[in-house]
Amino acid sequence: MEPHLLEACVRDVLNNRAPRAMAVLESLRVTITNFPAAKSLDIQVPNFPADETKGFHQVFFTPIVFIERTDFKEEPEPGFKHLAWGQPVGLRHTGYVIELQRVVKGPSGRIESGGNLQKGRCWREAKGLYSLGVTAFDVRGSPL
Repeated sequence: MEPHLLEACVRDVLNNRAPRAMAVLESLRVTITNFPAAKSLDIQVPNFPADETKGFHQVFFTPIVFIERTDFKEEPEPGFKHLAWGQPVGLRHTGYVIELQRVVKGPSGRIESGGNLQKGRCWREAKGLYSLGVTAFDVRGSPL
């Protein structure tokens, strides 16, 4: 069996049986410089995106979010559908689009953070869509 076919079958089964959980394993910090609130916003996220009747869980939307490091490229190749210069992405369930305004690099030249937020941008302008997952806590669950 082809690996991609097995993955598709497993995904079909789990989409109906396993509540959605999110984690960022290799994080890139995105600071939202024009965050719309003085404190975090509570976002309701469906436990099963295909069937919202199975309930919701709460996610805190804060001025600092983390995305997978591989979901960002300073110089993307054609077809790259994630965060890059001139390529905004949506934050699923929030109604917001983030767009890169600046990149912060550490002493080694490794990218440390970037980002900006815009409400009301047309979702069709966004090249990709991120699930709002780990925000104010890292993958071990301890406060940053």
